[in-house]
Amino acid sequence: MYLGHVIGLIVSALIGDLFGRKALMIGSLGLTVIGLVSAVLSPTILTSAIAMFVTFFGISIAFNLCFYFLA
Repeated sequence: MYLGHVIGLIVSALIGDLFGRKALMIGSLGLTVIGLVSAVLSPTILTSAIAMFVTFFGISIAFNLCFYFLA
């Protein structure tokens, strides 16, 4: 699960430079919601672990970017 957080931090710099911070934040919040919903509705532990990977991938990007837009 925490591997998704690390990969999200590395990939977010590249995506943010190409598409901008606001589009990156909206996309990462969407990934977080999709990951959480699929984790809640998953029938097995394996699919829940994959969904939590997606959730942590999205949370790491959104958590770092939201402070810039609130300031």
